[in-house]
Amino acid sequence: MRFGSTQLLAISLLDATVKVFYIDTLKFFLSLYGHKLPVLSMDISSDSALLITASADKTVKIWGLDFGDCHRSLLAHADSVMAVRFVPKTHYFFSTSKDKFVKYWDGDKVRLPHVASSGACTTAHACSGCGVCIIVTHSLKIS
Repeated sequence: MRFGSTQLLAISLLDATVKVFYIDTLKFFLSLYGHKLPVLSMDISSDSALLITASADKTVKIWGLDFGDCHRSLLAHADSVMAVRFVPKTHYFFSTSKDKFVKYWDGDKVRLPHVASSGACTTAHACSGCGVCIIVTHSLKIS
């Protein structure tokens, strides 16, 4: 479950779909189809223009929240993608996976600026409201 800044609520279901509702009325807004396995994490951009989803199918999908179209589907990792988070006030985002990599993406240009790997699985990551991102891993190496 994820909340957007313009009063949107996104919920992932076990059938690999994501449903988007208006928070104030719980009125249905969009249904997003495309993942082959359940969505494990998602985030809505600060401007509520994009939603990113991470799935057990190893993909990250970038969705437009105006019409629910899939802007891009990325085979992002070699194993299940466990978490995704936007950097506040940008369309840059982080993805982490069971493959022990943290990847930093540009959601507008859909490119991969940085990759970090660790000897152990990434345990957590978070972005604060002021844009500070914290990634917790072990033996972090950035290439």
